[in-house]
Amino acid sequence: MGHPPVGNLAPVPAQLPIVTGYGAFRGRGRPRHTCIDGRLYFHDENKRDRKTKQIIFSVKAGHVQSAYVRDLRGVIDREDAQIGVLVCMEAPTKPMLKEAAEAGFYKPPGLEDRYPRIQILTIEELLAGKGVAYPRLLEVTFKKAPKARKAAEEQMALGGEIEEPF
Repeated sequence: MGHPPVGNLAPVPAQLPIVTGYGAFRGRGRPRHTCIDGRLYFHDENKRDRKTKQIIFSVKAGHVQSAYVRDLRGVIDREDAQIGVLVCMEAPTKPMLKEAAEAGFYKPPGLEDRYPRIQILTIEELLAGKGVAYPRLLEVTFKKAPKARKAAEEQMALGGEIEEPF
């Protein structure tokens, strides 16, 4: 579902500004009906045993229901994700909160903290500054570019002389 068009601007998928604004990565192309609107990658272990972990985002507009939470739970199990985040326009219903609580917690190895496996956030909460609860030791959604080699920084000389245009 997209935003309504504004003036001559084309509609934008509702998920795009929400997911990318949070720092999550949205895959290329049009999303299939997989309940995945974005991913956020992170590490929560030491360098020796490091395995990239992920958070899956699902964005829903309109009337929300507990089936969305069950679907997201199935997706995080299938994708071997640690946390799933359901972002919605409306406040979650009691059955939705119950389903989210039944998903349990993610406990990072070597840390005492626990994080809900399914988290439900409204747009209002996001705008107020509330964020996803997860271990923030190292975010790796966007990797840093490698440093340029010294040889690559030097320009190669062109064969021949450069002629003046006039």
